Amino acid sequence: GEFQYSFFNDILIPYVGITGHVKQYHFKNTSEENNFVRSGLTLENEVNNLRPYIGFKGTLGKHVTFDVNASYGRYKNLNLFVQDTTFFPAYRFTVIQDTANIVQVGASISYQLEEKLSIDLEGRYYLYSPLQQPYVWNRPEIEIHLRGRYNLFDKIYLNLDFTMEGG
Repeated sequence: GEFQYSFFNDILIPYVGITGHVKQYHFKNTSEENNFVRSGLTLENEVNNLRPYIGFKGTLGKHVTFDVNASYGRYKNLNLFVQDTTFFPAYRFTVIQDTANIVQVGASISYQLEEKLSIDLEGRYYLYSPLQQPYVWNRPEIEIHLRGRYNLFDKIYLNLDFTMEGG
């Protein structure tokens, strides 16, 4: 569920909500998170019963929109990627699942020029608190996404996606 209210003709829209999910893990989506994960793993589903969030979004002009948000969630069976030393050379990862509390702070800004050009810049910061492991192994603390799309002659679309993860 979500509640939002518009001020000043959508110039500023504060919102608050709550959500949750169950994510089914299998080799395909686990290897998309980490290309070097070994096959044959038996994984439990990730469960996040309640994730409250808060933020505000709006416009900064005719072509620019923004969103700033924060959320908190408790994730059961979160995948943590640790180096698998049973293989040589040790470039494979295995998965340890743990319950972790995650605080996420994010912001995005978007530019849209009619139907021709759109550019999005999005950033997220994660603060993890695992319950059993001393550290959240090989999960990003910072994510930055830059996306661009250009409509060429209403028939050909040029897309550019850049992702950076760190921490």
